[in-house]
Amino acid sequence: MLLLLAAVIGTLGGLWHGGALRYFARIPFRWPALFLVGLVARGVAFSPVVRHDGLAIALYVLALVCLAAGIALNRRVAGIELVLLGLLLNASVILANGGAMPVSFDALRLIGRYDYALQLRDEGPRGHVELATPDTVLRPLADIIPLSPLPLFQAVASVGDLFIAAGVLLIFYVGTLRPPLAPSAPARGTRALPTVVTPGRRPEGRGELDIPA
Repeated sequence: MLLLLAAVIGTLGGLWHGGALRYFARIPFRWPALFLVGLVARGVAFSPVVRHDGLAIALYVLALVCLAAGIALNRRVAGIELVLLGLLLNASVILANGGAMPVSFDALRLIGRYDYALQLRDEGPRGHVELATPDTVLRPLADIIPLSPLPLFQAVASVGDLFIAAGVLLIFYVGTLRPPLAPSAPARGTRALPTVVTPGRRPEGRGELDIPA
């Protein structure tokens, strides 16, 4: 949901500054299949059908490799390096805590998900989410930031999530702007026409008069 909100804001910002949706199709994305495989592998790794074990971690690592390779091949796209930074930050805390993303109890309470926070505390991890504790490794990189910018949008984000959202916003903002026009150059094999100077008139491009003797 956070990424969708970032994409919408970036697109609206580009349109506000004279862009158009058709310009986004001109972004030279290379190997889009890597992004597709990475997103699918990540979704499966964090889905309820996959147990929280070595298979889930292996799928998550595969997703990271595919996404990182796709980003490296498209490093010239504005904003995509922020996405890579966010992915690496999230991967650090997830892998350091056995493949689960820790989430703050207080952050869940602040966004109105107190019941879910109690479930995590009393019943333990649910899926691939666990409650953050003082023993959590890299706790500052976990889901500890409460977000509720819209009435129907309440979420707890990590620092990595914010970097990913910023990158997505920049990708859509720059992608919808009008591409710069290439400077026109004389055709190959042609010569510039000589400047004709009329006596008594100022020649073009000079600051002196051509006075006949």
